[in-house]
Amino acid sequence: MITYLKIFKIFSIFFICLLLVTGVGCAPKKIITFEKVYTPPSMELPPSEDEIPSTEPIFKKEIVIGCLLPLSGKFKPYGESALKGIELAFDLFNKSDRQPLISLAIRDTASKKDNAISGLYQLIDEEKADIIIGPMSSNAARAVSELENLGTPVILMSQAENILFDNKYIFRHFLTPRQQVSALISHAINNGCVTFAMLHPNDKYGQNYKDIFIDEVNKKGGASVITVAYNPQQTDFGNEIKKLTGCHFPPCDNIDKNKNDEKNIDDKDEPPVIDFDALFIPDSPDRLVLIIPQLAYHDIDNIMLLGNNLWHNQAFISETYRYLHNVVLTDAFDLFSKRSMVQNYIRTFYITYESNPCLIDAIAFDTTLLAIAGFQNMMISRSGTIMDALIMLKSYNGITGLTKFSGNGDAMKKLILFRTKGTEFKEIIDR
Repeated sequence: MITYLKIFKIFSIFFICLLLVTGVGCAPKKIITFEKVYTPPSMELPPSEDEIPSTEPIFKKEIVIGCLLPLSGKFKPYGESALKGIELAFDLFNKSDRQPLISLAIRDTASKKDNAISGLYQLIDEEKADIIIGPMSSNAARAVSELENLGTPVILMSQAENILFDNKYIFRHFLTPRQQVSALISHAINNGCVTFAMLHPNDKYGQNYKDIFIDEVNKKGGASVITVAYNPQQTDFGNEIKKLTGCHFPPCDNIDKNKNDEKNIDDKDEPPVIDFDALFIPDSPDRLVLIIPQLAYHDIDNIMLLGNNLWHNQAFISETYRYLHNVVLTDAFDLFSKRSMVQNYIRTFYITYESNPCLIDAIAFDTTLLAIAGFQNMMISRSGTIMDALIMLKSYNGITGLTKFSGNGDAMKKLILFRTKGTEFKEIIDR
């Protein structure tokens, strides 16, 4: 007769073996637990029986996903963050026992354009990559998009504005300035805003946002755009704010006030003339904490303040919340999201890496699963190419929101919009 002690010993041996088996191939830093982990949305339900012929296996080979990441050099932190998201998606997919079989091949671009090009050809020629994720830097992404002899699809992870999508092998999945500006202006117009203004740094970054902002306002039917630029090194923005409110002559269509009215404006002597409904400031938290209180000092209120994903920063809101009233900002990832899918991802990421996830790794995670979903779509239908399959994918509900590739290969994303409430960011829920 088997005693309870023997049952306990048998169970203990089985439990230890189970841990050893499930831990095979995992890096030492990964923690195996029995807590619920994230299941990618494309794996939650198996394909229906009529989609899978029972006479033979669908997937006859292993899919190689190549990765071009800056794992050294000045962009190293971004590359390491992206690699975490890619590896997590890879591990979770392989543990789900779904097809196809996936392997990763990684090349370090060292944050250099030439390394990205050579790494690309190494992945294609030596590793026989079926699809490539990356590169990430703007220069490298543009250079890859200009290659004419590509025969392998590449999903760029870059926000570069002038990517060439003429090549059918080029895709892009990332959070871009145009996506953010488009989401913000659409929300503002839908909530009664007609006239717009922009306060931006006088550098390449600010100029790029300015061009996009004017273009998107015009596309969406906004009535006017006022723009004022400032030196990125300055700390006093009084003159620029006065220029912003000095538009006394209609119409103010697409005026770059940084090039006009260069006389010095010193004193706060007259109430401002606020002839715009919404003000957009695309800048970093360290500068925003200087600008926002000065707007309040100059009585710039009763308008909608618009911010890009750089505003989604806890230190910034903690320091400026007293001045933030009608604020709308956008992002593609929310560490405090109430969506169960995102909560599970955050939990799994923390269990694996003992740190919180961020936008970069979440984008990389979704990019990996988008690539896999493309191959699943192609192989189940047994027709077309992976490029066709990616474009034909229905909206993918990922960690960074609903995503679908447009006909030219650029990702279209439904971004998250936030309001500020005290020291918290509150997601704006569509009605």
